[in-house]
Amino acid sequence: MAELFNIQQSFEHDIGSAVTDVAETYPVDVDTVGANNVQTRIQGTIAEGGLYELSISARFLINAINNSVFVRFSLDSGVTWEESSEESKDVTDYKFRHYSFPMSLTTGQVIDYVMQIKKESAANQLDVNAAEIWLTRIS
Repeated sequence: MAELFNIQQSFEHDIGSAVTDVAETYPVDVDTVGANNVQTRIQGTIAEGGLYELSISARFLINAINNSVFVRFSLDSGVTWEESSEESKDVTDYKFRHYSFPMSLTTGQVIDYVMQIKKESAANQLDVNAAEIWLTRIS
């Protein structure tokens, strides 16, 4: 497990460096991530319960129009997923995806939040320049 959260800190994870030519499939599971897969994940135990804000963001470029980029996230270690997609209308435009929402967490609660990104078609190139997930205690 990762760090404990408290009111003075937020916890985040990012992909570290750009991933070029991202795969058209998600990782096989959240514990097995291939070289061309994009996943960012935070795990830990909540040190102090309260209201937190979970945020995910990604910045990417796909070299095709009318082909989708899929972003999904899980709040339960990859058992269930929320997924959205976006089609590019211009091959030179970077896209930015961001979600934030509040959630109540209790002291001692174990968390495992995951975000993954894939492309629709193997024929296209998807480059992910940034992908992050973070959790901040807000009250």
